[in-house]
Amino acid sequence: PEKPKRCPGVGLFYALLSTVFFSIIALLVKTIQGVHAIEISAIRCFFQMLFIMPLLIYHKTGFLGPRDKRIYLVLRGFIGSNAMILLFYAVQQMPLADATVIMFSNPVFTSLLAWIFLKERCTIWDCVFTVFTLTGVILIARPPFLFGEHLRGIEGDYTNHIKGTIAAFTG
Repeated sequence: PEKPKRCPGVGLFYALLSTVFFSIIALLVKTIQGVHAIEISAIRCFFQMLFIMPLLIYHKTGFLGPRDKRIYLVLRGFIGSNAMILLFYAVQQMPLADATVIMFSNPVFTSLLAWIFLKERCTIWDCVFTVFTLTGVILIARPPFLFGEHLRGIEGDYTNHIKGTIAAFTG
């Protein structure tokens, strides 16, 4: 059987659309006050299942995936759920722009983990931009031991800003 032709640029379009959707999600989470990040995550997962279940049934795809991949899928689901909750918590605790910038530093850790576990190449440029990214995260987090105790531009309590920074960084 002949493979269907791929549309050039469709992957880029999907990546851009995903970025817009994630930005809208972060904005909505920030506007929701008084609802815990875990509850927001549970609601998101509920609606995600409503959309996914019909597709799984239509494509006759197993719900748990292939047997030899289940441990990875379960681990990915567990870590992904925690990352989402931490992201939502970070967005609630600190300025949206700060939380988003810190969250999008995750490619640094992805490339580091790929280098360690998958033996992927790490060039000098990867190392240089890793340093730039981590420096940017430090400038956004504004730790008191570098910037002093009295900071401007922080929403609410600085303790919440630090908790949000840690949540965004680990999520």
